[in-house]
Order: sequence, then C-alpha cells, then structure tokens
Amino acid sequence: MPVAALDQLRAKEAARLALMMAMGELQKHAGPDAKVTARAEILGTARTTENAYWTGVWDSENPTTNPHWLVSWQNQLRTEQPTQTLEVVSGGSIDSDPTQHVEAPIIAIIGDGNSTTDEIAWYISDEGAKASLGTLPLNARADPSFLDANAIDALELQISTTHGLEELIAGYDRFTSSEAEKLDRISSVAQALNLLGSTETADIDGESAYHVFAPASFGVLANTLPATESGSGLMQDLSLYPQLLGTGVEEFLNFGEAHATLQESAGNGVTGLRLFTDIQGLDALPTLNDGEVVTPIAPILSNMMIAFTYRSKELVSQHPNFIFAAVFCEFWNPYTHTSFGWKMKAAT
Repeated sequence: MPVAALDQLRAKEAARLALMMAMGELQKHAGPDAKVTARAEILGTARTTENAYWTGVWDSENPTTNPHWLVSWQNQLRTEQPTQTLEVVSGGSIDSDPTQHVEAPIIAIIGDGNSTTDEIAWYISDEGAKASLGTLPLNARADPSFLDANAIDALELQISTTHGLEELIAGYDRFTSSEAEKLDRISSVAQALNLLGSTETADIDGESAYHVFAPASFGVLANTLPATESGSGLMQDLSLYPQLLGTGVEEFLNFGEAHATLQESAGNGVTGLRLFTDIQGLDALPTLNDGEVVTPIAPILSNMMIAFTYRSKELVSQHPNFIFAAVFCEFWNPYTHTSFGWKMKAAT
C-alpha cells in the first residue's frame, strides 16, 4: 500500500477511535438523569480549566464534587491538568479569534516498539446550551398550528424551539419571515444564518456563532433530582396537551367548562368570581394567522397566603395606626416555556 494511502487510513482509524472514546465517555458520565451538564464558563472566577468551553458533568447526588470534563483527559482524579494539547476547534469554525478556540489533552497511540505512532484529542460540545436554529416555530407547523395528535410521539423529544431568535438575529421575525418555514431543513449553523440573516446581524456580543448556535438541539425532559427523590427521572412535556397532566386535571378543567356558561349571568359579584372560565388546550386551537398570539394555558395557583400586621409610625400621637396586608401567591409552572414572575403587595 502506498505511504500516502496508509497514512490516510491511519488518520481515519485514529479519528474513529477518538469518536468511539468520546461517545463512550458521554454515555458513561452524562447518561443518567441525575447528571447535569454545563460549560466551564459557568464557574466564573472559580474555573480551574484553561478553556471556558469545556463541557462539565455534575452529579446532583453529590453536587459538591468536581465535575467530570468531557474531553480527552484520561485520569481526571489527578489535580494537575495535562500540558500537551491539540486544537480541536480552531480557525475553520471560530475565524481568527484564538481566545475562542478549544484545545483538548493529547492521547498518545502506542505502536510497535513502544513508540508513539499517532496522537488523538477530542472534546464534546454542550449543544443544549446553544440556541437551536433547526426547528420550526410553532406558528409555522402544520395544521393545527401547534401539534397534531399523531405527531406527539415524534416531537416529544424535540424540546428546543426557535422562539427567541429575534433577540439574537436582527431583522428576523418568526411570524413574518418567509424563511422560517425552511428552518427544519438546515444542516449547519452557516446555512441557517445565511437563511435568516448573517453573522454580522447576529447580536452575540462578539462570541463566535459556533459557540452560540446549534443546527438542531434535541433532548429529553428530565428531572435531575437524585434517584432517591420522588419525581426524579424522565418527564413529559405538559405544554403539549392538558390530558398529559392526568385524569384529575382533565376533570378539573371540564368542571370549569361546565360552569363557564354561568359566568355571563353571574356578573362580577362573589358568585361570579367563584366560577371557572373556559380553558382550552393546544389541541383545541384553530390555525393561527401571522401575528396572532394566544395564551391557552396559564400557570396554576398552588398556594396563597394573606398576612396582616398592625403598625404605627413614630410619633404615635402624630400618626394614625394602620393595617399592613401582604399577599403571597405561589404558582406552579408545569410547562417548558418560561413564565414571567411579579411581586404584588398592598397596604391600607
């Protein structure tokens, strides 16, 4: 076999070995539901790794232990880090900014005569920390606009959506952009940015698009509490249909719908305020037009308290006594979309 062909074969085998090692480490350390991943930059000034983009795995059952880094660092029980590294993400992906390049420790491949024949290095990027480009906005999906009943099984794992890309890409609007319906066909970050705008219009504070965007991010919805805690493990996306919350919640919703017709005649008095209003799930929504927004499901009030206290100001003779009242409400958000919080207080 010619020398050039042999070298090419060895390079392919070395790359395959690095891939298999990386996949094995990913399954071993990040596979369990109780594991949490994040980039090293989350540690801020406490970061001990030289590279901020390394992916760390934390164990929720032992949260104070050091993370395991998903890079080609074989013996991480040793405190000192390897000094010999290779660039695994460089100019081809990050342009010319060396501070955003990614290096990983070298693993030497020993051949005949106990000599090093090849060197490999690998690192696993945390794609879940990036904005996902390759999923359709809800308004661009087939009728019904949100999810078809037959598509639930296929889409339950597709947690990430393209909502919020307007904050990162100037000029893009998921309701008016004619390119939004093509997002599920893209195969690379560069292709998506060319489709929606460009890297010049992406407001990412000088960070490389490689570290900000993912062509498509998929995942499962899981509670990362330790296995000994109730409710840990895989969960369902409750924003799909109210039925996923269970028959009890369905009965509660139906109870409200049964009394919705009485709301009109009850007025705004105590009787009317006690009645439920009609609540619909995503499966009951019609096809939406561009720009239309609906909020079919609201967070669930799970706890409420009103506290009173009797107060006065100095001098008491010059200030009348008054009652201070504070209202505390706890809302349960069982959905994947973030809810906005607010504070409310009243005094009389």
